[in-house]
Amino acid sequence: MARPGGARIRAAALFVGFVTTFLGMMGVAWALLLGGPWPLLLLGVWVAQGAHEWHHLGKSLARRAYYPGTVTGVLFVVVVGLWYFPAWSAALALDSWILVAWGAAQPVFLALFYLEDRAWLRKLSPEAAERIAPRAGLSGVAQPG
Repeated sequence: MARPGGARIRAAALFVGFVTTFLGMMGVAWALLLGGPWPLLLLGVWVAQGAHEWHHLGKSLARRAYYPGTVTGVLFVVVVGLWYFPAWSAALALDSWILVAWGAAQPVFLALFYLEDRAWLRKLSPEAAERIAPRAGLSGVAQPG
């Protein structure tokens, strides 16, 4: 049974989501119209996304089971790391050490996402941890009191 006013709350949420997206896109369009380095800097969003996609593999490793999006996440990281980031940094005329630093940071990103998910799983009750990640071996972990 729907709650009273539920439709109104959904409509408000859709409106806020639309307006936020619209204003964000207007900001992107404004930056593109400025010219200069802004179009290339805006493409840095994909670089950040490439770093964030490590979370799929990190969660798969932490849970010792497939986490949805792992295959496409790893493929995205490979594309960003081997082709997109080098082309993007060359177009911005960034120093070559940045390319080396980006490559060196990749295992750090993976390790941090792995450790973050293991810490999160340890905070769950044993039943919840077993339900979310049955093969992670956390059912016998002492839970904080």
